[in-house]
Amino acid sequence: VVSSAVTAFAADETTLDGSEGWWTAHTKGYLVDEDGVELTFKATTDADALNGWDGPVALLYTATEAYAGEYTPDADSTVQVNNLAGYSEIILVRGDSAAFLGANNTWGTLSEDWTWEATKTTDDWEAYKTAIKAGLDCSVVVTKADGAVTLVLKVGDITESKITVKTDTTKDIYLAMTAENCKLTNIKEVVKETTTQAPATETTTVAAGGNNNNNNSTGSTGSGDTAPVLALLAVAAVAGAVVVLRKKEVTE
Repeated sequence: VVSSAVTAFAADETTLDGSEGWWTAHTKGYLVDEDGVELTFKATTDADALNGWDGPVALLYTATEAYAGEYTPDADSTVQVNNLAGYSEIILVRGDSAAFLGANNTWGTLSEDWTWEATKTTDDWEAYKTAIKAGLDCSVVVTKADGAVTLVLKVGDITESKITVKTDTTKDIYLAMTAENCKLTNIKEVVKETTTQAPATETTTVAAGGNNNNNNSTGSTGSGDTAPVLALLAVAAVAGAVVVLRKKEVTE
């Protein structure tokens, strides 16, 4: 039996509008299970966006339930993601290679509990701001193992940030996206489906008379390719496979 992972996308596509400013919109919460979670999306900052930090932001949090919908400034503030029952923020990672942690999106202190790596960044932030205004394809991947969670946020081919945080992975951990002065479109969850296939049945051809030679001589029993065929039959019997023996057609 052969198993292989096939990449597919969830059927639903989500759009998030963060044009109203910081912390004004969040996607639903995506549960980080044992297989992790991956999202792809396009980030496009507003025409009047001025700062390098305008753009996508990935949020990891724990709560007793996933955040169900998008908060907007016109809605009651009690529906914000950080007002979920049991909400505890793990980390926020910005598209401009910055991260912070602490209760309710406040700056925290670097410590041995988290490690940061800007695997790809830029010194030309003006070019970055121009590029993201035109729209950049992005992705975020989250995995968990051994009492820690790792998040990798990639914005175009310009920035890629990797951060690992020690946390209680026995709790339900969720990923949500937010944005500042930026729209996230075509948000898709990447789903890895495992398919199982039976091995192909092997067909062996043997000429009449016990030989597999390209001539009409009968030969003696056990000569030519007969011994390998017998070995194949023995293996097939153990494996429960079906081997088909047919007369070989010779065309010369």
